[in-house]
Amino acid sequence: MFLCVYTPPCGANLYNPPHMYTPPRVYTPPESHTPPQSPPQHHSYKGGRSKSDFLNFIGQKLQEDKGHARVESLDALVTKFLAATKDADKKKVLKDTEASVKKLGDDVKGNGELYVKFMKKSIEKVGAWVVV
Repeated sequence: MFLCVYTPPCGANLYNPPHMYTPPRVYTPPESHTPPQSPPQHHSYKGGRSKSDFLNFIGQKLQEDKGHARVESLDALVTKFLAATKDADKKKVLKDTEASVKKLGDDVKGNGELYVKFMKKSIEKVGAWVVV
């Protein structure tokens, strides 16, 4: 029987001798990293450079987005929900809201489901974070 023992020179790396193959490393981003689904929407600005001009431009953009994701038929239920002080009353309004969302059309149904989601979170988290 023949036994060959490798003895590295003094100061050599014992875990990765130079003659041994080291596979290349591959970088993968962490699982929490998700690329954006769509590029951000940019608005071109060709107005003046004063503070009032910028504020006017921003005010116009805010007015355009004012009704975003709003379902007017659920406004009365939201007002009742925010006025309710007991959890039982809030849960009753939540059930009414869920029933109303089922009756909505497909184009606004997703926005109505957001109303239900936020109401449920408000009840679960004791409602202290909702400020009107």
